[in-house]
Amino acid sequence: MSTQKHHPHHTHGSEYPTPPSHGATPEHSATNPEHSATHSTTPEHTATHPTPPEHAASHPAPPEHSATHSTTSEHTATHPTPPEHAASSPEITLEKEFELERMILFTDAVFAIAITLLIIDIKWPELHAEQKGAQLFNFFAPTIFGFVAFATSFVYIGRSWSVHLRLFRLIKKYDQGLINRNLFFLFFIVMFPFANSGLTQHNAYAYVIPVFIYLANLGFLGIAHYRLCRYIILEKPSLSVEGREAEKKFVYARGRSMMFITCATPIIGVGLWLLFPEHPFYILYSFVFLFLGLRVVKRRLRALYPKDTDNEA
Repeated sequence: MSTQKHHPHHTHGSEYPTPPSHGATPEHSATNPEHSATHSTTPEHTATHPTPPEHAASHPAPPEHSATHSTTSEHTATHPTPPEHAASSPEITLEKEFELERMILFTDAVFAIAITLLIIDIKWPELHAEQKGAQLFNFFAPTIFGFVAFATSFVYIGRSWSVHLRLFRLIKKYDQGLINRNLFFLFFIVMFPFANSGLTQHNAYAYVIPVFIYLANLGFLGIAHYRLCRYIILEKPSLSVEGREAEKKFVYARGRSMMFITCATPIIGVGLWLLFPEHPFYILYSFVFLFLGLRVVKRRLRALYPKDTDNEA
């Protein structure tokens, strides 16, 4: 019967010695054999993620934190923040303001050209030395009437420019819909010189058609202005500035009232022509209704006028 020899130094700890790279002392391995066995089973981890000697015992770094920090550093190095990004927003805002200013300057130029072209068709009549008295007045009558028509159109275009100016004071940006509606409005402003030139015709029976064209142009101009007011204040309120609700309410109410007056004016003109076909000049009384109606509208809207702005409506 053979006898087994027991080696007093052949312990469990000696079978699994603690790797010297882990930094554990022999006493610690002998005292805690389980701890040594646990850490000795992952030599790949120690080789892959070495811990600096001066921080191994006191501040062990988790591998997830190291990997995350390394990835973040690589992302920062690969995708640096462009220095011009901070200034891009003010530049875009300045560009939009410049484009809006261009649209306003274009509108002012159209008004200026249209109001200048009104006077071109007014010319002195050719006079002869033998013409006196009533004959002289008959020669000057078309010129006098043409000048009255010029003054009427001048006042109305100037008034339309003033109303348009007050409306565009409420705008902070624009879109394609606003551009289209503004061009539609300017079309009837440009039509004024053509319609005004027709009023200088002195043939009584051919006179009706030019007056109808002039009155129809007034009506469409009122509709175009109302569409602008509705689009800016009701349909696309984001285009207008914040606040100033009293002024917006006033501008919208005035645009709607002007549309009713200017659309009613040609209807009255047609009614007068149908009632008095033998007196075609009676159609001119529709202009009296136009100016009286606009005056009444101004007085009725005075209660809606904002008190924190100037006194002119």
